[in-house]
Amino acid sequence: MSEIIIQTAMSFITSAGFSVLFNVRGKNVFINGMGGSLSWIIYLLVFGHWGSIFWSFFVSTFVIAVLSYLLARPLKVPVTIMLVPMIIPLIPGGLLYNTVFNIITGNTEAAKGFFNELVLELAGINLAIITVATLFGIVYSVKKYRLYGL
Repeated sequence: MSEIIIQTAMSFITSAGFSVLFNVRGKNVFINGMGGSLSWIIYLLVFGHWGSIFWSFFVSTFVIAVLSYLLARPLKVPVTIMLVPMIIPLIPGGLLYNTVFNIITGNTEAAKGFFNELVLELAGINLAIITVATLFGIVYSVKKYRLYGL
């Protein structure tokens, strides 16, 4: 249990730190930190329940992407200012390092295993972002169509 609390706290710090790096100011740094913590908590819950790497990354990123779209307008910031720092805890940097390291050292079997897991994680993240962007694009265009009566 304490390991989960530490991981969640580190996710907050990581997301808040990247927010500062991206010149996010004020309360948005805290909001992005909370979003990063939420992304990691959802990842842990889904992975613990289903045990699927792809679905845990997909569901976690999907929720965070929806949250980013919903928060962006009231906070008057671009969606990417909210989305990128919130998904930073999910980025599989360690897997990328292990894949490249094993390729360089000639251990192709280990590299294949790391690469397969890396592709699953990145596919989950990318498909969730594309799905949410498409859904919100449809919603905004329907609202615009109804508003202007085109």
